Amino acid sequence: MGKKRALTVYRIRERVAGTLVSEFRQVLKEDALSNTDVYPWLEDGTLDDFSCKLFVARVAPTPPLWHEFLEAGFGRLQLPPGAFNSAVLVMRTRYYGKDRYFAATFGGGRHLLRPDSYERKFGLKVALNIMFEGDQDGQDLTADRVRKVNATSVSESTLLSTRQTNRGATFETFGVDTQSDLLGSVSGVPADGTTWGSMITGGDSVQASRTYSFSQLPGLCSDLARLERRKDYMQRFGWIDHVTHVEDPTVIQQLESALEKQLRTKKASTLRLSPPEIVEWESLDFHFSISAKKRYSDLLLSDYMAALGEDLKKLTLKRLKGHKVIATHKDTGDEAGSWTVFRCLDAELKLRGTPYLLVGGDFYEVSKGFLAKLDEFVSSLQKTSHKLPSSSEHEHEQDYNIRAAKGNSSYLLMDRRNIKVSSSTSAIEFCDLLSTDRHLIHVKRKLQSSTLSHLFAQGSVSADLWHMSEEFRLATRDKILEAEVEYGIPTGRFSKFSPGDSISPDQWTVVYAIVAKWNGEPLERRLPFFSKVNLRRHVEDLRRAGYQVAYACVEAH
Repeated sequence: MGKKRALTVYRIRERVAGTLVSEFRQVLKEDALSNTDVYPWLEDGTLDDFSCKLFVARVAPTPPLWHEFLEAGFGRLQLPPGAFNSAVLVMRTRYYGKDRYFAATFGGGRHLLRPDSYERKFGLKVALNIMFEGDQDGQDLTADRVRKVNATSVSESTLLSTRQTNRGATFETFGVDTQSDLLGSVSGVPADGTTWGSMITGGDSVQASRTYSFSQLPGLCSDLARLERRKDYMQRFGWIDHVTHVEDPTVIQQLESALEKQLRTKKASTLRLSPPEIVEWESLDFHFSISAKKRYSDLLLSDYMAALGEDLKKLTLKRLKGHKVIATHKDTGDEAGSWTVFRCLDAELKLRGTPYLLVGGDFYEVSKGFLAKLDEFVSSLQKTSHKLPSSSEHEHEQDYNIRAAKGNSSYLLMDRRNIKVSSSTSAIEFCDLLSTDRHLIHVKRKLQSSTLSHLFAQGSVSADLWHMSEEFRLATRDKILEAEVEYGIPTGRFSKFSPGDSISPDQWTVVYAIVAKWNGEPLERRLPFFSKVNLRRHVEDLRRAGYQVAYACVEAH
């Protein structure tokens, strides 16, 4: 039978670089092909439904990378040269009348594969199918089968996280947000331990703890082809198909071409520029590396396109990634940050009817049904009954809040009166404006993803503490009393709302007020995609706690 070992297996796409895969060598990089030794299977032709070929990289023996460091202290070391060997075993199996290709990698073999040759997240779905195989209604198996999770959270920044338990647990134990997080890989206990062993891991590839002999490879490929077609994972994990990171180089190239075309033809209604990091808008000017002399108080795609002039017709992705957005401090002129124009682009694109997003330089595919439901949720939100004043384009947020409070006696200015409590590492702002009818109004300028993420979190965190923390309520009451005295407001007009013991959330409304150039467009059309995802999550959290939620579109003229 030969020696057994655990295997890491990738599923090869039906087409690579637009060509139907019919030869083993098609899945390897061009430079790898010229530097590998190829070995045919000794029993090639003996099976009708299975064949394979081995590709082994030629690597010259070299001393270890750490030898020079140690030789500085110990003199010349007698170390035998070694090599980091890499190999790819490409397998073809016949399943339901079609050829399906798989690749098992050894050492650094993954780096020999073409990046566009294998199915992304194939292993994730197969692993979930193995963990919950036969779980047709989401109740047939115990849920505590998950051991490790890798997830990516995309909002104002991209957060990569690995979470692991020392025993099987439910997926909810890992704190993954199914509305906004992207699941990268998962490890857990198979439903059929006899076939797959005690542990299965899946991301782009799949790896079982069970070991296999070479003679068992045809059966393994057939099992993987079968499990790839199953939908067991959808009972509990159907949400992983809502938003997926695009890693297929062919699709990326097509999206980049579509982006170039939209910009060159000025069909850019679904494109916008925004800094990929949180910035202090009021204190910054912006300019482009292609027109360093002209300064802008806002970061607008129309200004970039105007700065290009006739060169807009020749705009390429290479130039988008070469042109810079530079932020400078208004008072000193010193640089505060710089990013490529491409990284600052937020875009919603369509390719063959499928919606895609460009956020922070990365493309994401969105399921049509998920996007429709998300827009429906956002459009159903209630506008606040409060008539907040409009703003000027250059008005600072602090100045706007002061003016809004002065112009309406039903508002108390609470902006920048931060409160520190023992349960939080950071000071919390209760709200920007507190109204006599118990509205907590939070104000932010701009339709920038990072700014909006901060706004939505601010409202949610403040409301949670207002409800759950007596320490926060008492400290807030002191701040409200302080503001009443400072602004000559009769004591108790607002501070009466802040008892030390408890509050009833259903008597309070959290209001998100966004100052921007709305131009009459609705909230669901203007908010960036991940901001809509973020907003829905915070609104649902607030509603579960009993709060009402509303929004205001404040026009910036």
